Amino acid sequence: MLYTEFIKVAQSGATMDGREIAPQDLRDIAESYSPSTYEAVIWPEHERFFGNHGTVTAVEARENGELVELYAKFKPGWRFLEKNKEGQKLYSSIEIWDNFGKSGKAYLAGIAITDTPASLGTEQIRLFTAQRTKQSEQAGNFYTGVELPSFFAAAAQPDEQKPEAYSLFQRLGAALFGSNSTEPETQEESMTEEQFNQLLGALTDTKSAVDGLAGKFDSQQAAPEPEPEPAKAEPENNFSAQLEPLVSSMTKLSEQFGSMAQRMEGAAGGTNVPENANPASGNALI
Repeated sequence: MLYTEFIKVAQSGATMDGREIAPQDLRDIAESYSPSTYEAVIWPEHERFFGNHGTVTAVEARENGELVELYAKFKPGWRFLEKNKEGQKLYSSIEIWDNFGKSGKAYLAGIAITDTPASLGTEQIRLFTAQRTKQSEQAGNFYTGVELPSFFAAAAQPDEQKPEAYSLFQRLGAALFGSNSTEPETQEESMTEEQFNQLLGALTDTKSAVDGLAGKFDSQQAAPEPEPEPAKAEPENNFSAQLEPLVSSMTKLSEQFGSMAQRMEGAAGGTNVPENANPASGNALI
């Protein structure tokens, strides 16, 4: 697990935007902070949306004249490492929780990594450095001067060029988990011209056989059955037979019309003539 040494994250007094950090708040934070009680998490610009970037493992307060300075140790995550390596989010911005747990004291609720800290005197966070210092010899110290990607890049180098440290880790991994190296596959011999001609001839014979089978299949297919002719319509009835009922009806109408004309000729003008010779009923008399 990777940890940093103590880094200055805040100091008492006025901030860059005119607010005030009370010296007692920093003293309370150093006195009460415990990861087992409530672990402060590292956030990018105080935003929770992008996920946390690590945690705070310890804090301490240091008196420096009239100032009280707060220092913290980080356990950075991979997002933190990536940003720091690219020179981004180089400073700290603390999140103070007043009256934590009704204790009446301030507590460190979280720390943001930012390029615009509010507190004055914050220390630049440098997780990667090319210079070895006295502190870099301490176990667990991040200031070792080793670029992490350079170690993994050694895996791609030939064995005789790999650093001794990488060879040691490689042997240790093989002892613990077994070697996962595989022998390179041997290349197959290239095909000779004679072998190629034999293969081509075999393919040609196969194609001829397939073409022959296809021809036999086509010749054995049955001819399509002819479509049945549409049934002839039955001859229509004789035209004269169709006219016979019409002529009969016309004859009856002609006879009725002649009878009515004779009756009207014998009637006096203006007199209603009944259609038959029977006397009118009593209901018709008015």
